[in-house]
Amino acid sequence: MVVDTDLVILLQQCVKARPKPAPPRRKRNEITKENNRMCEIAEVYKIDKTKARKPHKCRECGGVIAKGEIYNRHHGVFDGSGFDSRVCLDCDALRAEVDKDKPSVYDQTCVEELGEVVFGSGNTGLIRAFITNKRKRGAPVTDWQAALLEELERPKTQGDAP
Repeated sequence: MVVDTDLVILLQQCVKARPKPAPPRRKRNEITKENNRMCEIAEVYKIDKTKARKPHKCRECGGVIAKGEIYNRHHGVFDGSGFDSRVCLDCDALRAEVDKDKPSVYDQTCVEELGEVVFGSGNTGLIRAFITNKRKRGAPVTDWQAALLEELERPKTQGDAP
């Protein structure tokens, strides 16, 4: 069998020039061995107060940000990719309430995770505020969310006490 050496060299160069596959991307809140915190810090992060030129959807409550309304635009670079989230002022105020006692920026609530944190807290006031905001902005409230709020607000009787 005769082998063309030029062809072999060309094939070897092509194999070397092939791009390496990118490492698998992690979720923003995934806890890894080198990182034991829930919210990683973006490489670039900025919040701008912006007046809506058209209706937008809040990334926290899912409600409508009306044309002409002021909202917060969270944007920057995370894991090498750009992100841009529009959040109503009510949701950002609720996030400030949730994070008021958290000493480190690493412990604070990430953008787009407010609902998960609020419902996970079991705090009736926070859950009520979040659901009220969703209803005010026309976002759907799921059955389990309404049922959880109802259960938390139900007065406890002697038989319910642990």
